[in-house]
Amino acid sequence: ETHGRHEISAWGTLAGTYGAGDPRTPWTDCGAASSGCPSGNGADGQTIHYRQEKYPTKDDDIPVVKGTDMRLLEAENALLNADLVGAMAKINEARAFFGLGALVATTIGSITGGDGGGAHPTSMTGWDILDRERHLTNWLEGRRLWDLHRWNHPHLDGGGVVYFATVARRASCFPISDDECQVNENIDSTSKCFTS
Repeated sequence: ETHGRHEISAWGTLAGTYGAGDPRTPWTDCGAASSGCPSGNGADGQTIHYRQEKYPTKDDDIPVVKGTDMRLLEAENALLNADLVGAMAKINEARAFFGLGALVATTIGSITGGDGGGAHPTSMTGWDILDRERHLTNWLEGRRLWDLHRWNHPHLDGGGVVYFATVARRASCFPISDDECQVNENIDSTSKCFTS
């Protein structure tokens, strides 16, 4: 969906930095002479442009669910139950599917987030590894918001990927539509975003 759009870029994101060469996050540096991009820069003519190659056509199928995502959810469950060995086995099973080497966690830890927001690019705690692996495995598939919400991720409190937040706390779920609030008697009309 974003392949031909120069205002959308992997530059400055986890996929465009840590994910360079990662089969889960394919992108092309449009500044390279051999890139085949119509322009070497983004829409403003100045910003570096890394064109995503995961979904190169508008009719590419984006999976609703996939096995690697399920392995990472099993890893999350293991971490919730203080099973670091089990969590890493599931994470490494997902990585092996993409031909990536195994990772070794130092401790269970907690999600610390990276500088400026997003997943921490180098921490080797179980939770930071899971955060990073889910981010890269599910890149461009519309699942990140729910991870941020479920984990009360530090990224919700500021920072940014490309632009920095101008609010104290980012929204982590979609508000219920006004129409639904007006006709559904089961919804408290004063509350738009349920967090439990």
